[in-house]
Formats: sequence, C-alpha cells, structure tokens
Amino acid sequence: MKERNGLLRLLAVLIAAMLVFAACGGGEEEPADDEPAATEDGGEEPAGDYTLITEGTLTVGSDIPYPPFEFEEGGELTGFDVELVRAVAEHMGLENPDDAWISTDFDTIFQQLAGNNKFDIVVAAVTGYAPEGSPASETVADRNEVIDFTTPYYP
Repeated sequence: MKERNGLLRLLAVLIAAMLVFAACGGGEEEPADDEPAATEDGGEEPAGDYTLITEGTLTVGSDIPYPPFEFEEGGELTGFDVELVRAVAEHMGLENPDDAWISTDFDTIFQQLAGNNKFDIVVAAVTGYAPEGSPASETVADRNEVIDFTTPYYP
C-alpha cells in the first residue's frame, strides 16, 4: 500500500510539472523565495506561472472513452488518468469535475492544447518518446515540436 501511495505522489508531481510546462501565459506572480504557495485548504500549490482556461478549474482534453484510463461508469467519469488528475487538481487547490473533461479527437488534441483555448492539459495514454527509426518516431517528433511532455507515468 505504501508503494502505491508513493507512486501516486510521484505521478501527481509529474502531472503538475506537465501543467506548468504545457500552460501558456502568466500573470500570477511566484512567491519571492520560490517556495510553494499555500492553498486555501492548507496544502501547497506548486510554484510556477500558469493560467487556466477557467479560473479555479483544471480543464483536461482527452480522447474518451479509453478504458482503463478514462471512461464512464454509472454515469460518472473514472479511470486511472481521471483519478490521477483529480489528485493533482486537489493538491493544487483546483476543481476537476466531469464537465472539465473535454473529449476530443486524438488526431488534433495536441494542436488544440497548443492553441490554449479549450483545455489546460492533455491526459491520454500517449508517449513523448519513440526510438529513432521506429514507426512512431516521426509522429512523436512532430508532437514534441508542438508541446512539452512529462516523464512517462505509465510504462
């Protein structure tokens, strides 16, 4: 159980880093001493400049459904990525309700993220790495030109 909690914490940090690197714009000041800012619930918000599509809400682009990562069950959104993102959002003092998940075509999801007008982050079973010469290397290289990726959080 401790190993799982440690993994979830690591994943939360990686997603938070993705949010910081993928978000465009600014306007909010970092604390002068580069320490994390306190959130209303007493947690810590990762330091960094970022803006959100909707203030106080982490809006996510994904290609839903894609079980076990994101899918509906009993009329509610769930899955590995959904639970992970909600933990990160909570850690940052943000909301992430079902209506903050936008199902979009995977073929254009990265261009939509780069346009920064529909969602704050993309969460999907996708990689930012492929070995040179592999069938996916050109596609991955194109993606890396458009957006920043986190370290993979799922093997």
